Amino acid sequence: MLNGLTVLREKGTESHRHHWCIDNEKTLKFFTVIGIVGASIFFVNLSVESWMALVPFVLAAVLYVVPLIGKRGSGTRLREFGLNKIFTIAIVWAAVTVVLPMVNAMGVSVLKDQTFWLNFLARAIFIFAITLPFDIRDLTNDKKINVRTIPMVFGVGKTIRMSMVLLAVYGSVSLYAADSIYLGMGHLTAALITAGLVMLTNPNRSDMFYSFTLEGTMVMLPLSVYLFSLLR
Repeated sequence: MLNGLTVLREKGTESHRHHWCIDNEKTLKFFTVIGIVGASIFFVNLSVESWMALVPFVLAAVLYVVPLIGKRGSGTRLREFGLNKIFTIAIVWAAVTVVLPMVNAMGVSVLKDQTFWLNFLARAIFIFAITLPFDIRDLTNDKKINVRTIPMVFGVGKTIRMSMVLLAVYGSVSLYAADSIYLGMGHLTAALITAGLVMLTNPNRSDMFYSFTLEGTMVMLPLSVYLFSLLR
């Protein structure tokens, strides 16, 4: 976000969220530094195997926000190449929430386990599905900075239907990979609630709907699974 503030100032934005970020750049930088310090403390306590497993995902995350040097010092971020934006988000989030904890707890041997990869796939699909509405929200601003996204190519209606289908796939894969019907029902419940929210998506929704309600599904998901696990 901080990297994109200069572009937003130059080209303008209609987003209240972007205007807040522009007006509070120092606050954003402060919390960014706090986040980096916290992440560094956490990182040094990981196993060496976890470090190695995260290398490609860390590289992808860095290139997502840091421009590659181009002609005359200008640069293009990974998110601005074709439709890479949403795929990068889904894969990196799945890595942080599945690969990192499982490799740190069980070692690289877990990479040979089919259930591990099913969980990784399911998480990536879930993140992909809930990121599509954010691309709908950002449609106007993405057009201004020439970032091609799925809603821009296929339209809002087809994008919402795509998200719904992906959530159905997520629920099916998670149910298959779960080691009990209760955990599977937790995933299915989260998928259904999220699908209901996705159906409410449109470009005119407030930033709070996206940044709080939809993004909050990433907290609702493990909470749903935990609550259903208590029934075992």
